[in-house]
Parts: sequence; C-alpha cells; structure tokens
Amino acid sequence: MYTCHFSVLRKAIVDEVGGFRPGFDGSQDWDLIFRVSERARRVVHVRELPLLGSGKTDYVELRTRVMSDEDRRSAEQGPAQR
Repeated sequence: MYTCHFSVLRKAIVDEVGGFRPGFDGSQDWDLIFRVSERARRVVHVRELPLLGSGKTDYVELRTRVMSDEDRRSAEQGPAQR
C-alpha cells in the first residue's frame, strides 16, 4: 500500500474507526489508512491532482515530472502485488 500525507477519507468512516490513536506517532497515517480501508466499500487512487498554489511555480510541469517518474518505476517493478 502506498499512502502519503495527503489523503482523502470519508469522515464518517474515520469517526467510526476512532481516528488517530495514541501510541502510533510516526506511523499514524498508516494505522488510520489500514483501519479505514477495512471498512470502506472501495479505495481509489486519484492520479490527477488539483493545481493549487500562488501561480509562481509551474505545477503542471512538476505534476507531469512526478507522474512520469511514477510510471517509469511502476513499469520497472511490474504489476502491484496484493
């Protein structure tokens, strides 16, 4: 599983599983994601990121570089194992 600091989770499910738990500092995002994914009807990956910012940075170019690099790594690693 790949998770990042930016995740979108249904609040009702986060509340249902108890949110962040004490004692998991440093890996609290993994703990929460695992528990939420056990209850969710579906989990999706959003490839198109919204462009936010001040306009000073070329976010389109940065996003394109990130996505190209991710595609290259995926091709090298082969299909994801579950």
